[in-house]
Amino acid sequence: MLPDAIYAIPGVESNIYYKNIFLTVNYADYIFEAKCKAGRNDQDRWRFPPQEEDAGKEFPLTIQVKNQHGIVAEATTTVYVVPADAGKGKNITLLMVGDSLTDAAVFPARVKELFDQDNNVDLTMIG
Repeated sequence: MLPDAIYAIPGVESNIYYKNIFLTVNYADYIFEAKCKAGRNDQDRWRFPPQEEDAGKEFPLTIQVKNQHGIVAEATTTVYVVPADAGKGKNITLLMVGDSLTDAAVFPARVKELFDQDNNVDLTMIG
């Protein structure tokens, strides 16, 4: 399960954790291979720390899931690297719905920290 598009920002590492995109009892029984000109394939995730020179570029990304019989699943998306100030001057309202990490404000605190940086959108969090 991958979205049609993933947006990345220079200076903020993007990650796709394999156990979150392939539903199975034990994801360790599978091999995950990310094919992309950007980023790197680790055992448990694909990660990409975009740089300023990546802004405006797009990278096709395919993730294959394999077992001893071959490819059992495959999905493709595109990673778009947008300029760090792409949302400057815009106002958005955000409601986060999630698990205990959301309830404990772990994810909301990080999102707020990122939005509070210079050249970003004005964020109002509700809920």
